[in-house]
Amino acid sequence: MKQFFGNSAFLIYYTLKNMRLENFNSGAGVPTLNRNHLNGIPIIVPDKALQNRFDDVVSKLHSQAELLKKADENLIATRDRLLPRLISGKLSVENLDIQFPPGMAEEMGIEPTSTEKS
Repeated sequence: MKQFFGNSAFLIYYTLKNMRLENFNSGAGVPTLNRNHLNGIPIIVPDKALQNRFDDVVSKLHSQAELLKKADENLIATRDRLLPRLISGKLSVENLDIQFPPGMAEEMGIEPTSTEKS
């Protein structure tokens, strides 16, 4: 881990992310950032208590985003396994009790079931 002089890693990350550092690119072929460009930029640093509160909120958001990313990957993998079987007919859907939302049933010309009408 890099040295942040006691400051929140999340605070440093989001501060740098939102500074539009690409405007300071001084390299022709390889993007380059000169530390002298950053020395002249004033930054307000919140006290440690506020940084801790920020970390609490942001860490929960990052954890939730990671869980959602894993769930998305799982859904993609499941779709990729099931779709070929559905298309080939190896996986039958004949006896499934599929209930479409009323709007979708109307679009498809399907009569809504009694539970969908209510």
